[in-house]
Amino acid sequence: MIKHALSAVALAAAVLPSIAAAQVYVGGSIGQSRTSFDSNDYSLATPGVAESQSRSKTAYKLFAGYELSKTFAIEAGYADLGSPKYNYSATGVSGAATADLSALFVAAKATYAINDRFGVFGKLGLTRNKSEVSLNSDNAAFNATFGLPVSDSKTKVRALFGIGAEYSLNKNVSLRAEYENFGKFGTSDSTGVTKSQLLSVGVAYKF
Repeated sequence: MIKHALSAVALAAAVLPSIAAAQVYVGGSIGQSRTSFDSNDYSLATPGVAESQSRSKTAYKLFAGYELSKTFAIEAGYADLGSPKYNYSATGVSGAATADLSALFVAAKATYAINDRFGVFGKLGLTRNKSEVSLNSDNAAFNATFGLPVSDSKTKVRALFGIGAEYSLNKNVSLRAEYENFGKFGTSDSTGVTKSQLLSVGVAYKF
């Protein structure tokens, strides 16, 4: 995961032009992701099989940005949205489809200043969503019969949007809270479709 995060920051730095140092910032956030599984792809709809979803997971992101002005910025980064599960349980066996979700994103950020320290913002961009799904059970005989575990992965580009608020502690350091919607992960013909959102708090440092 660290390798992916560093790659995202390097990507952000590569696309930023040579500019005055005061216009560049980096940061990180931590929070909770919430993922929903498409029941058409994941539900067995079989009598005697109980199903549930473990939707909320600890998540984090690293980001870097370039301020075009006090109002507009370009931001890019990497988000790890955790590993939510779709759980199955029947007599003598239980299992789960585990979805490891991550994203590389770039977005335009527009900020409305309430005062010198506090502002609200919106983000709109593109995200390269990667879904790695594995299916396994706790019963060795069941696994052998049905060829488990199995896994698949899929990467798709989707739209990203978000809203948030930011408070400047000083000219270099600011705190932020935000909501981001990363849209769909995976496809019905491979990993199955999930949708993931992120609610986080973080800190940014402006050089």
